[in-house]
Amino acid sequence: MYNNYKKGSRAGVSKLPNASNKSRGADKVMSDELVNKNQTSELKIHVNELAKRETMWPAFHALVKSGESSVPVLIKALKEDDDIVRAVSAVVLGEIGPIADQAIPDLIQLLHDNNKEARMSAALALIKIGNEAVQALEQCLQSDNPLAKFWAAWALIMNDSSKMEAVPILKEAWETSKDKYVTLAAAEGLSKAMKWRIDELKE
Repeated sequence: MYNNYKKGSRAGVSKLPNASNKSRGADKVMSDELVNKNQTSELKIHVNELAKRETMWPAFHALVKSGESSVPVLIKALKEDDDIVRAVSAVVLGEIGPIADQAIPDLIQLLHDNNKEARMSAALALIKIGNEAVQALEQCLQSDNPLAKFWAAWALIMNDSSKMEAVPILKEAWETSKDKYVTLAAAEGLSKAMKWRIDELKE
């Protein structure tokens, strides 16, 4: 009977979860969380460095290199008080490209910014993010903010020159704006739209 008990005990023990495996699993989860926290802290440091001329470009490249991992901290940076941080963060999101598409709503909001560089940077970023931004840009054409509407129209036509609904907005800006950057961008957009129209007529 004693032998049977020992055999049964061994069989029972063999069916129990391996405690060491559980421990290793918990350690890995904790290790991954620590790595993620450290990475997020490092990315936040890089975002803060965007405000300083001497650290801007190393920080810029580090954030671009981190790719999709940088996107959440960059989205938060679009709401920073510092104009330079907002503008450069938008540029970084553009360089990251289509995988930064979760930033589209915040970049659309940045088109309404009071800072000229921030608005332009947001428009450029939306162009580089590409087709995923088109619907949001089209909706922004209805904005009551004339500058947001203009930069949305410019980004839309630069992304897809067949978007003729942007043309009247660009034309009005070209004719009336006193801002040289707006008039240059309007001329660029109108030229692109005109070329597309000519090519269409040739076919």
